Amino acid sequence: MKRIHVALKQNSYDIVIGSGTLASLASQLKKIGAGNNTIVITNPLIRKTWGKQLSDLLNRGGFTTTFLVVADTEKSKSMH
Repeated sequence: MKRIHVALKQNSYDIVIGSGTLASLASQLKKIGAGNNTIVITNPLIRKTWGKQLSDLLNRGGFTTTFLVVADTEKSKSMH
């Protein structure tokens, strides 16, 4: 797995890329002290392709999962 740190003035975060990242997501969330409720913001195609597997993995890890599906457009990438 490759970890890329996104350094911001506030709320910096890491992006993890690589094989097996989905399977280890619940343990990674626990490791950083995340709460038990997750919200996944995604587009319809990704939700259809990966949603059930992601939800099942998170549920088995003790998380509840809610999906917020947004249109796959540039406009939907902004909150303005």
